[in-house]
Amino acid sequence: HEAIELLHLMGAHDAYIARQFARLVLLRSIAGAFGGMVVALLVFFGLALSAQTNIAVDSEAPAMLAGPLLGISDFALLTFLPVAIVAVATVTAWWTVMRALRGIV
Repeated sequence: HEAIELLHLMGAHDAYIARQFARLVLLRSIAGAFGGMVVALLVFFGLALSAQTNIAVDSEAPAMLAGPLLGISDFALLTFLPVAIVAVATVTAWWTVMRALRGIV
């Protein structure tokens, strides 16, 4: 709030201030969302590989350990999740700054 107020007092336009904060959030949320997606996929495939290895060793393993039942369309839908996270974070940052600026008159 203090940074927004200072920029506003220095003469920066509201749209400029909101764009700068939204850009910062955009870059950070891209890194976080896609980094999280990569880690999640690695864990998912690691668990699937582990389940397949356990089944190969123990033929009486429960059927639920047979591995993930996600198809290519499921993975495609899960790929859009980080995009949605980035969009929501960016719009929320812009909206929040614009609302804070309306309070500073």
